[in-house]
Amino acid sequence: PLVAVDHEGGVVQRLSGEGFSVLPSWQSICLESTGKRQSLFEESARELRSVGINIVFAPVIDVPRKNSFLKTRACSEQLASLDSAEDYIKSFGAQGILSVAKHYPGIGSLVKDPHLYSEPLYVEPQDTAPFEKVFYAFPNIGVMSAHVVVPNRTNDLPCSLSSVCLDPFPVHFPDVMIFSDALEMKSAVTQNEKGEDLPLEETARLAALAGNNVLVFGDQMSYEEMSKIVDYLVAEYEINDEFKDKVDLSVKKILDLKILD
Repeated sequence: PLVAVDHEGGVVQRLSGEGFSVLPSWQSICLESTGKRQSLFEESARELRSVGINIVFAPVIDVPRKNSFLKTRACSEQLASLDSAEDYIKSFGAQGILSVAKHYPGIGSLVKDPHLYSEPLYVEPQDTAPFEKVFYAFPNIGVMSAHVVVPNRTNDLPCSLSSVCLDPFPVHFPDVMIFSDALEMKSAVTQNEKGEDLPLEETARLAALAGNNVLVFGDQMSYEEMSKIVDYLVAEYEINDEFKDKVDLSVKKILDLKILD
């Protein structure tokens, strides 16, 4: 299996106990010298590789605004953030670890944490620009799709569940691996025509159909819940040709990644 871990530094670093270097927040990393930053990343990458990590959910390249919920997780100076992202991606890539940039299409203007709340996102060019620059420089890295509804663009669905939001990737960045954010998050919940919340297995189906290559779930999910989702998706795969094509493409990308690893 491929093994992924949140590894932004600061308040979001899952492996940070004995034997693991503690990375500063992304906001602080952007203020470090290039040499200091690269040294931190290289040491941390070697540590993760030594325990079998293949994928890191980082760096954060969102452009924060005043009162952004991201706080120290994002760097307000875009050029410094992009320089730091380049150092991060290269350092971890040198150890065979895929970086997954967060959080497309750019959630720096959100005030409320999407783990707990849902709010519309009005995307500006400065939000998507960092992602385009990173993808042009590193066309075969990963990206995490965010559970944010973009008014007049995503048809009242979160970007992570909207093919309108994710369809540009196969055209412009076909080698980028798309990971959903955790699908049980409050902001990923959508409703049917009766206003009832859709079950999680249907959210997973929409996420795969939208173009996510890897579906991500949080650590509170039980084996029984995951089994139910898998069974639901397998049944859909057997009857829906469009869904089957999406899954087959994702499986190929994942297998290609394993060969590279």
